Amino acid sequence: MDLSSPLARIDIHTHILPSKLSTIAQKYLELRPHAHDDPRLDMFKDGKFFRTIEPNCFDINVRLREMDEKNISMQVLSTIPVLFNYSSKNYQDVLELSRELNNHISSICQQHPTRFIGLGTVPLQAPHLAIDELRRCVNELGLKGVQIGTHVNEWNLDNEELDQFWCEVEKLDACIFIHPWEMPTGGRFDAYWMPWLCGMPFETTSAICSILMGGVLERYPKLRLAFAHGGGSFPFTVGRIDHGHECRPDLCAYKNSHLPSSYIGRFYVDSLVHDTRALKFLVEIMNENYIMLGSDCPFPLGESKPGELIIKTFDNDLDTFPSDIDKLQTRLSDDKNALSTIWKRINDKRLPPIPKSVLSNYFDVLLDYYESVTSNKILLNQIGKNLLHLLQLVNNEQIKTNIINRLKQYHITLSEQIENDKFYQVDLSFILFLKLIAHLYPTSDFSHPITTPAITLLVQAINHSSLKSLNSCRQALFLIDLVKQWISKSHRYVPEVIVLLIKLIQLACPIEKSQYFISFSSKQIGNNQLLVLNKNNDL
Repeated sequence: MDLSSPLARIDIHTHILPSKLSTIAQKYLELRPHAHDDPRLDMFKDGKFFRTIEPNCFDINVRLREMDEKNISMQVLSTIPVLFNYSSKNYQDVLELSRELNNHISSICQQHPTRFIGLGTVPLQAPHLAIDELRRCVNELGLKGVQIGTHVNEWNLDNEELDQFWCEVEKLDACIFIHPWEMPTGGRFDAYWMPWLCGMPFETTSAICSILMGGVLERYPKLRLAFAHGGGSFPFTVGRIDHGHECRPDLCAYKNSHLPSSYIGRFYVDSLVHDTRALKFLVEIMNENYIMLGSDCPFPLGESKPGELIIKTFDNDLDTFPSDIDKLQTRLSDDKNALSTIWKRINDKRLPPIPKSVLSNYFDVLLDYYESVTSNKILLNQIGKNLLHLLQLVNNEQIKTNIINRLKQYHITLSEQIENDKFYQVDLSFILFLKLIAHLYPTSDFSHPITTPAITLLVQAINHSSLKSLNSCRQALFLIDLVKQWISKSHRYVPEVIVLLIKLIQLACPIEKSQYFISFSSKQIGNNQLLVLNKNNDL
């Protein structure tokens, strides 16, 4: 799988367990069959039922199948935070548990190196053991870093006891994913699932504040940190946090005088905020370059279809992008922002590309739109740029055929006008269309399937231009300039242009024909020169 593709989806926030745990591990978390002939498992902690987990939490084949179904290119695996077990005083047991979980994740990553990246876990209540296991994770197991909790018992993450750990993390250039755990419980927090709904965002926010206000990033500026759940409430309360930092420096700034908001852009958060409005605001505050896809797979409070919130928030046209001409025309006529919205969708490399057949339809609709807004210079320029980019993206037979059919129709219209009136005022939409063709196909190749009939029509229009008004003279000069665009490289001689220029000069400075120092002959365009319109085999 090509992870360099802009369409790759890498989920940084997922959890996994072994299907069986050792005797030591079972002291902290027991796994029991859910029921007879039921693949699910029940988790028990301290002898009490904790939750039921689906096979996608421990069966890697199920996980891979679901990743394929949900278009997930790669997952970053980490253990379940309940297994941090920072409160245990039996440091050796917790170290053995960490090693068991880390070995399991490493083995998965080694078996499927293109689908999984691993983060380990360490007994952070014993920093010297945590440092040893961190080194083993990175240097021996090939893991990219570790997942840690938002606090270690009574320590915030800026506690001096953890300084050696942060120092080693920086030396190893390890990634740290910070996940809430041990949220407030009991009493009023027992209602309404509050520890998970309210407690987790609080924990993440307190972790960010302790790291920033505690000066951890000042002491270890190269740390690479990411926080779960969109950074908790920090992005949404950063103004309040900054204000508190300024108005009560005795309480907030005694370790670090820099505003907490000044560190935005120095750490990452995941996208797991569950709401389009929240995600838009998160991007506005944090910058999209510091927000990574995170789903909390495989748990129900996570995003069941990773990446869908991002698409829904910023690419609402993904599933409703007009696929036929009528819908595209309606969209452009009803929505003043449609031109920029559709173009943004076309160029968004994070999303699946729009089929070329749909882009070809859009090209045709834009041509119609271009010819209908002749009085809006800004809109004409915008449409012209979009058409050029579309041509570079598609440039298929459908587009070429459509342009040639339009040229044929202009030829019919022009011939009828000339037949009725030897001299006529050129229609503005015709002039703009020829200008667009010169913009799309800037070639002087006289055998080109599009420029050849376009230039022929242009010369025919020049040959029959009316010079009865100032406006018609301006149009004539504009047509001459279009000819120049096409023939400047080939230096071809177009006698009709010279004749028209002489007529314009004569209007400006009337002189006798006998005074011309040189004369040029001109004859009407022959049908053979328009043959390419009827017999075009170059497509």
